[in-house]
Amino acid sequence: MIQDIWPMYEGVPWRANILAGLIPNWKFLVGLWFVLWPGALSITSVFASSQITTIRFGSESFEPFFSSDFKSGIFVELIKEAFSRAEGYQVEFVKMARKRIAVDLAKGKIDAGFNIFKSQELPNVYISLPFFRWSDFAYYKRESKIKIRDFSDFKGLSLVTYPNAKQYNGKNFVKMTGMLKSYKELAQQDNIGKMLVKDRADVVWQDINTALHTLSVMMKVNVSDYEFVELQKSAFTYIGFKDEKHRDTFNEAAVSMMIDGTYEKIYQRHQKKFGFVPSSNNIIRLNSHK
Repeated sequence: MIQDIWPMYEGVPWRANILAGLIPNWKFLVGLWFVLWPGALSITSVFASSQITTIRFGSESFEPFFSSDFKSGIFVELIKEAFSRAEGYQVEFVKMARKRIAVDLAKGKIDAGFNIFKSQELPNVYISLPFFRWSDFAYYKRESKIKIRDFSDFKGLSLVTYPNAKQYNGKNFVKMTGMLKSYKELAQQDNIGKMLVKDRADVVWQDINTALHTLSVMMKVNVSDYEFVELQKSAFTYIGFKDEKHRDTFNEAAVSMMIDGTYEKIYQRHQKKFGFVPSSNNIIRLNSHK
């Protein structure tokens, strides 16, 4: 199961692999701990209360992943859940521009940073397991009679997407853009979906969660009036940590979330809030991550 969602599972640190095997028997292990050491509860409680590590997490804020106050959002919940499973940790979000995150992380001004890539090769920065999932879909109005089941079906259509989409998507996507009537990249994510709602584009290519937020919250339209087609597998991005121990602890907690289903449930809960039902007939998965 976990290999389907995290292709890099074989790179999980040995402690996380052990954790994966122990999770189903956690009640037995906890019980054994307290039988063998009656004083464990009080000693552990004292230790935990006096050894809280605050992780200053640098990130930009954008819905539906990070609210402006960092109190809600898909990624906010994922991050908080992971750190809540790592005893003795708490997270403090620090709002900053995207271009500042990697710089401040490398300088040690923050402890962890959003969307850090291995290719950045930051000095003394440790990269987490793939954690943030981005699922790009093509979507369009059902009343338009457009039917996309392959990249060749985009021929003659107008498409709007996010900046540098050709860089982040595969060769089939790049080839497809040459068949279009028009192609635009817009920096403001909410404006991408608005172009479709206002009939200024035939198709949008965008992360499904961003799309649902724009349609449901910003434009207040019914998402069931749109067809969503997934033509390629989801992509993942990472968290950069300044401390290797913090990275390993986070990874172990993240693996436990994947094993017990919490990771997927957080995504599903937000999508349901936007009126998205994965089993609906307006959802076409031709190359899904599942």
